[in-house]
Amino acid sequence: MKKKAKCTPEQKHKQVELKAYELWQKAGSPMGRDQEFWYTAEVIIKNPEKQKVKC
Repeated sequence: MKKKAKCTPEQKHKQVELKAYELWQKAGSPMGRDQEFWYTAEVIIKNPEKQKVKC
């Protein structure tokens, strides 16, 4: 059985950053909602079984 490689904190941060940006763009780039998209992205990244997340 192969062990999954763990993400470094930097890799995890970058994944959240990219996902938050993607969500923000899909929502029409609204101003003043950056924290909302960041927290949503964190939830998505922390639950990789719901979405394919790579390190």
